[in-house]
Amino acid sequence: MDQTHLRYPIAIEPGNAHTAWGVVVPDLPGCFSAADSGIDEAIDNAKESIELWIKDAIDAGKDIPKPSSILAFQKKNEFQGWLWTIIEINRDYVCVPSDHLPRTFACDQRCD
Repeated sequence: MDQTHLRYPIAIEPGNAHTAWGVVVPDLPGCFSAADSGIDEAIDNAKESIELWIKDAIDAGKDIPKPSSILAFQKKNEFQGWLWTIIEINRDYVCVPSDHLPRTFACDQRCD
C-alpha cells in the first residue's frame, strides 16, 4: 500500500435530468454526498466528504477505517447498476495521526 494515501472506493448512483448523482463511501459509516451536474462534480464532492469525515473522526478520537477492496463492494446487490471509482486521500492533507490509522498504514511523519 502507498504509505502517503488512503484509497477509498466510492459507489456512484447515476443521476439524470430529474435526480441528483448520489455517492456512498461504504467504508466510512454515514459518509455520502451528491451532485446535480454530473459524475465529475459527484467525485469532487465525495472527496470533500471523505476528508471532512476523517477530520471529524480524528477530532472525536475515533480510528480511521481501513479502505476495503472495491471488488468486495461491487458484488453486493445493493450497489447493482452503480458506478465505482477510488478516491485518494493524502494522509498529510487531512493530518491523520499514526495512532488513528489502520495498522497496515504507516508513515515516517506524525502530525502535531
